[in-house]
Amino acid sequence: MNFDAVRATPGVVAVFTAEDIPGVNDCGPIIHDDPVLAQDIVQFVGQPMFIVVATSHDIARLAARRATVEFEDLVPVLTPADARRAES
Repeated sequence: MNFDAVRATPGVVAVFTAEDIPGVNDCGPIIHDDPVLAQDIVQFVGQPMFIVVATSHDIARLAARRATVEFEDLVPVLTPADARRAES
């Protein structure tokens, strides 16, 4: 992930990733397998990858769209049978 354009946006105060979370990056209430921010792998569409802190909500949303993220396509695991084969 590259945040240069995000940080260059006027009004942006900070950008945080999973590496910035002190302690455990998890919010799963029972199984503890739900990261607050994606780390190493994005598990589903819409999973948060980073946080933008800015002087307004609109500036944070604008700046977040300026991030550059490169993904490696992985084979999806969509069924229980797929999960068993993948030992997932």
